[in-house]
Amino acid sequence: MSVAYAIRETMVQTLLDLRASLSDPNYTPPMLPRAAMDVMRLSRQTNVDLSRLAHVLEQDPLLAASVLRVAQSPAYARRWEPRSVREALGRLGMRGMRAVVMEAAIKAVPFPAGRWQKQANQVQKRCVAMGHVARAVAQLPQSGVDPEEAFLTGLLSDVGKLAVLGLIAEQGLPMERSGSQPVLEALHTDAVALLARSWHLPEPVRDVLVAHHSLALQGELGRVACVVRVSETLVDMADDQHRWVPAELNETGYRRALRGCGLQELPVAELLFVAKRTLAAGG
Repeated sequence: MSVAYAIRETMVQTLLDLRASLSDPNYTPPMLPRAAMDVMRLSRQTNVDLSRLAHVLEQDPLLAASVLRVAQSPAYARRWEPRSVREALGRLGMRGMRAVVMEAAIKAVPFPAGRWQKQANQVQKRCVAMGHVARAVAQLPQSGVDPEEAFLTGLLSDVGKLAVLGLIAEQGLPMERSGSQPVLEALHTDAVALLARSWHLPEPVRDVLVAHHSLALQGELGRVACVVRVSETLVDMADDQHRWVPAELNETGYRRALRGCGLQELPVAELLFVAKRTLAAGG
């Protein structure tokens, strides 16, 4: 048996084992802070008093502090810096606060310690960058996509990789970082589907998270999926870890996604600035 064949067989078995672990009824996926899930649930209701949301957040001091840090960041504060969660909520409103809470919550999702922690932290940064770039793309004329919906979907599109890394760490798999990338790419859609159900995300968001790579959705959800797919390429360009090559801007999936969200050309330099700034800001 050749070395290459043995490596390939090992990789296939690893994928099968991890996929089985994800589908095991006894598997407990990483969870968002309870307060964040309550905010998501309340934000989908009509006529919810903003003070009620503030009260929910204030029950989790660590999340509340994280929410305030995010709200004070350049992406949100601009010329105004909130001094409390209630002040941030009053200024951002329901939808704006939902975005801030979810960004803070993703930064609070526990990821594996030890040798996988650095990679998990990079995935976390990428999730946040995807959200901000997707929002910026959706704000362009002709996109026809709600910027806050694009933000939420972009933010969560890669979060399944955190769950897969957690399983790799938990099971102590003898895998190098270079070998983990194909595994993460192969399994993160399975993982994000599981997280979306566990976190009680809105069904349209779940659909886009699962299908945005294939661009199989039509109508409004299809446009959101296209925005996320375009944003993914832009974040790859901005991420030094990815080793982007210029040909990626001409690959079929990117061009198809660009047309799918009604955009012929993009202000690439401006969007790369958003991605690089967000990646550099870190957690």
